[in-house]
Amino acid sequence: MRAGRLDRRVVIEVRSVVRDATGQEMETWSPAKTVWMGKRDVRANERWGAQQVVAEIDAVFTARWRPGGVRLSTDNHRLVYAGRIYNILGITELGRRGGIEIACAARGEAGAVSPADG
Repeated sequence: MRAGRLDRRVVIEVRSVVRDATGQEMETWSPAKTVWMGKRDVRANERWGAQQVVAEIDAVFTARWRPGGVRLSTDNHRLVYAGRIYNILGITELGRRGGIEIACAARGEAGAVSPADG
């Protein structure tokens, strides 16, 4: 995998469930690791839902295979890039441990585009 294509610093966050003072479970996210990844936008669309316009962005992130690295799961991990949270939909191995592709979806703000998202 060529290093030049891995040009985005992406934070991998891990989910944990904690109990507050009243005993209710609360979901929290904390950074697990920051890695270099490539990003390819797949699709962006807007739809009307819950009395508002909802924008969705689908992207595929590419990373190097790291033995002993963070083992990603669709339930307990998410990616954060340029201030946007990407929920992991699926993870695919490239070649024989050559790298991984992470299919993600993020909610975006309708009509707003950040130059950093490029």
